[in-house]
Amino acid sequence: MPESLRESRQPVNDSTGAWIRLLACGAAHHHNAGASGTHGTRGTMTAAQRKVPPRRTRPVECAPRGERGSIAVELALGVPLSVLLVFLLIAAFHLARASVDVTAAAAAASRAASLARTADAAARAARDSADANLSRRCARLRVDVDVTRFRRGGAVTVTLACTVTARGLTGAGVPGAVTTRASSTSPLDVYRAVTP
Repeated sequence: MPESLRESRQPVNDSTGAWIRLLACGAAHHHNAGASGTHGTRGTMTAAQRKVPPRRTRPVECAPRGERGSIAVELALGVPLSVLLVFLLIAAFHLARASVDVTAAAAAASRAASLARTADAAARAARDSADANLSRRCARLRVDVDVTRFRRGGAVTVTLACTVTARGLTGAGVPGAVTTRASSTSPLDVYRAVTP
């Protein structure tokens, strides 16, 4: 066999084959792009040419007249009851706070009375202490001081009655009043000189 045929039958080296495949792929891609661009131009339609079917909207369902009337009745009853409940909660909170304050004031008044030297001074000290602690809290304040056991080793008892108005409890002009009572006893020192 001639040498020229042998050389022509030799396989193409790797670099030449890679370049041939690259050129072939590029030509095919260019052809496909041109074809798709042509078809895309032909297939393009304007918005006016397109026939878009109208969207179906669901009708708004309105509540029957009977149901609307029941809702109005529920609102008419529910709102005043809710407001009343809020006022009751506020009143209960202030009443509990007033009870705590009266109890603390009674304890402070009996302690002040036990430190006095005479029974009259003990009564005045108890009233002054109660007024100082409850003058802004109570609409009416009653102070009872028991000094019948005002002697060495004895005791003095103070009882308070604090009247709080409903306006003071709720903040609204509601008539009525509530009276809270508390009592406290403090012993007298055995080694302290007192005058009954």
